[in-house]
Amino acid sequence: MQKIKEFIHQTADKLGVKREKIIPFVLAVGLTLTFFLDSQFLDNRMLLVMWIVLGILIVFILTAIMIAAGFTVLKSLFLLSAEISLLIFLAQAYCDVGTTTGHDALRSLIFIGLAYIGYEFFKSLQKALKERLESIPEKRWSWEKFLTVVLFLFFAGTFVWAIYQVSSPVILDLCIYK
Repeated sequence: MQKIKEFIHQTADKLGVKREKIIPFVLAVGLTLTFFLDSQFLDNRMLLVMWIVLGILIVFILTAIMIAAGFTVLKSLFLLSAEISLLIFLAQAYCDVGTTTGHDALRSLIFIGLAYIGYEFFKSLQKALKERLESIPEKRWSWEKFLTVVLFLFFAGTFVWAIYQVSSPVILDLCIYK
């Protein structure tokens, strides 16, 4: 037994194999051997299980990114909710009065108010995105980091689009636009 150990150590030294790399190598060979035996004797059942587990992990990762993007967008929106509510309340109260003398003034007020709210929302969203992206290490941009940022921005854009689809009928249904 001692001679076998010495032979293995001498061979490893000649090949330049370091002890840190032995465990990952043994795990990779073991995993490869497992899937080879699965393909020969178990009719690829383990491969199917692997794909199912991989799919579940991808769903969990995408869900975490989506929740983080949603919280970021909603945090930015909650900071401006009072301005939006005030603008909509003023416009609806004006429409309930029934007068037509101030339509142009109300259109201007809504335009300037929405422009201000939009500017503040995107400024707040940019600040929240910078805070969220600072949590990612400042290493070189790998494809994982790039993909994470792209998915985060995609989901944040999706939430902003959903907010627009919900709030635009309220604004466009005002009496000044009819």
